Amino acid sequence: GTSDRDARQAAAAVWRAEIARGPKDELIAACERALWRLEHFVPGVSFASLAGLDVDGNQVALADFRGKITVLGFFTLEHDAGRADARAFAALDRRFEGPALCVVGVALDRSPDEFRRRADTCNLRFPTVFEGPSRALLTGALHLDSAPLALVLDRERRLFRACRTLAELETAHVDALRDPEVEKVEKENFLTALEAGYYSLASSAISPDFAICYTQ
Repeated sequence: GTSDRDARQAAAAVWRAEIARGPKDELIAACERALWRLEHFVPGVSFASLAGLDVDGNQVALADFRGKITVLGFFTLEHDAGRADARAFAALDRRFEGPALCVVGVALDRSPDEFRRRADTCNLRFPTVFEGPSRALLTGALHLDSAPLALVLDRERRLFRACRTLAELETAHVDALRDPEVEKVEKENFLTALEAGYYSLASSAISPDFAICYTQ
């Protein structure tokens, strides 16, 4: 996810050299996925066309979230650490109920029935793509060998930052809201909603950083 073009080009040259040596089929596939990520998985690339299906077969399309900062959160409910990540995504989604930010989950669980049961227990209310064991939809489209914790997308559904930890996500979503390219429109939307009584500055739905940024 680095935006350093020279670093990406140097790394891509290494992977092309590996492919040229003719490794075994499974290694070629891994090299080709790595090369694709270096050339395409960079800040500013559009994810607008990405879509998947939820656990009930309904389409979840990133095109539906144009105009919002979108956090694409990867998790599994099959173990405690994954459930903790899912709850963190749910808390972030509740914090920004409104026009500024939304969370779209990507569930990596194996069993749809177990996912439904655990999702209710964890009180997950944000839209979630169910990848299942094949992981062929979003993770496959992005040629990921292992999923990051989250991808933060800007208002036009372009990659803003990839996050490996919750601390990185906390910083990234605030930075995305403050990005000069989106801040003016976000501020106008926020102040319009504030004047209409949609928000209260005392509301727990507003991040302190977000409120400070847009009311100064």
